[in-house]
Amino acid sequence: MKDYQPFSAEIKNEKSGEIKNNFGDVYSDELITTFIKIIEESTFVELDFADLLVFLHECRNGFKIFTTQQALTEFVKSSESKPTSLFGHKKLTTGVNVFDSYSQYISELDKLLASNGCLYVSAGVCTDLNEQQQSFEFYMINCKS
Repeated sequence: MKDYQPFSAEIKNEKSGEIKNNFGDVYSDELITTFIKIIEESTFVELDFADLLVFLHECRNGFKIFTTQQALTEFVKSSESKPTSLFGHKKLTTGVNVFDSYSQYISELDKLLASNGCLYVSAGVCTDLNEQQQSFEFYMINCKS
């Protein structure tokens, strides 16, 4: 696990600029800010920026966003086909066994993917973060628009 280190404004602007240069206006400023926040707050399992760019490339023709794992699961189960790319981020609490909790989380997300799908995940631990937003979750899947 790494310690929480907030990005400088320069780094945030650099990462935001790179996303905009690669994808134009596919992703809103608010969504780009969320991606950067996730990378910044990933203290337990880090998502590499290069992996984020690969995932965003896979979503450039359509995507859906969910704020809970339950909403994501219900959507996928009601869909005709499973997504081929899924990104999930969750803040884990230290009141439980973090490793077991994370393992179960990955297993549940993996079941939502197509058999040849790619799962991108990151996680933060609440006690490491300055912002104590205990229940922050973010999920995004690729889909046809």
